[in-house]
Amino acid sequence: MKKILIAIILSLSPFAFGSTGRRPPTRLSYGKIEVAKQIITHLKKKHPKENAVHIVALGLVESGLTNAVNRSGDYGYLQVNCHIWSRRLQKVHGVSNCAHDMLTLHRNVDAAVYILQRFRRYKACKGDNLYACYNGGQRWVPSGAACLKRCKNKCRSCTRPARHASTVRRHINFLRRRYAHLFN
Repeated sequence: MKKILIAIILSLSPFAFGSTGRRPPTRLSYGKIEVAKQIITHLKKKHPKENAVHIVALGLVESGLTNAVNRSGDYGYLQVNCHIWSRRLQKVHGVSNCAHDMLTLHRNVDAAVYILQRFRRYKACKGDNLYACYNGGQRWVPSGAACLKRCKNKCRSCTRPARHASTVRRHINFLRRRYAHLFN
């Protein structure tokens, strides 16, 4: 009886329907709107071809548009991983101290745009998979498949990048619906 009850509860959970449970907020705070405006202004000046809605949505998912540092070495509004990207960012953007420079909004946005441009080169990162690559690297598809095989399809961590991409898509739709006036 207990096992049946647990199975019913799990089948009704949002995870059963492909949702991560990370839904967009009902509205953005004044501070988050101000950060979004700064990101949009910077993108229009320096990266006019980048879609500002996508970058702001990525920032919402990655850090909630706060200047955060997490334990895995991700810094700033768009959570750029300094362990992985510091050498390339030093060569391309002259970033001397990644941990310090990524806490500056403009540097962080420039680095995230650079990383997204790099990932667009890979076949596995085309279209909506771009955000999965941003989260899990360009080898997230084969490594995720191998992970699922090892744990016999019971590990949620194996599909984390794909769930991350769907969360970013939901946030993009939210921003287009509620805050389109910011991006015009």
